Amino acid sequence: MESTAQLHKARAWYIALPMARPFVSAKTAVSKRELILVALSSGTATGWGEAAPVAGHAGPPAHELWRQLVRLVDDHGLRAPAVSDGLLGAAHAQAYDDLSARLHGEPLWRALGGSNGVAASAAIGLDEDGRPDAGQLLSAVQEGYRWVKLKITPTTDRRTLGELIAAHPNVGIGLDANGSFTRADDALLGSIDDVGAAYIEQPGPAADLEWHAELRMKMRTPVALD
Repeated sequence: MESTAQLHKARAWYIALPMARPFVSAKTAVSKRELILVALSSGTATGWGEAAPVAGHAGPPAHELWRQLVRLVDDHGLRAPAVSDGLLGAAHAQAYDDLSARLHGEPLWRALGGSNGVAASAAIGLDEDGRPDAGQLLSAVQEGYRWVKLKITPTTDRRTLGELIAAHPNVGIGLDANGSFTRADDALLGSIDDVGAAYIEQPGPAADLEWHAELRMKMRTPVALD
């Protein structure tokens, strides 16, 4: 979606929020959520976007993105959003699209051709023993989430996964390995295939597309890439 709005003001904030408890995955433990919030304004309308990398997963950390943004503003002023790339470029694109939708008097989901009936999904981290956090899962279900994603690793017990999924039959439960499995774990993935998960996301390294294609052919559980 291309915005034709004339930009009058651009603002940004670097935000670091301590989390109530660490969010643990196969790659990292996040105890502080860091992100950059951007606002682009035209007249009285303002559109919003964010660059919110997760430490240890993809892209430069938020504090490095903030340094990049400061340099861009120093060099380009109000044109900085137009020359940004990567996660900063994506954040500005979000804000431009939001601004354009607001100027046309419609919600962003409609301007993008989407639906407002999408159910929110919760991501559930690992507990201190490296298992999907059953307490977090129960809290998410009680709060009304009907789709959740459990973080897993090659040490995650297949029986534990089966019990968690069976305990919440009305909730779609996917698995996310964050690339922690290898080809040597084929048998383990085969056992996980029987637990009834809605899907398994990024079981192996992101670059090994051939193996993911093989897994997709032989597993009943859908294989997703992030």
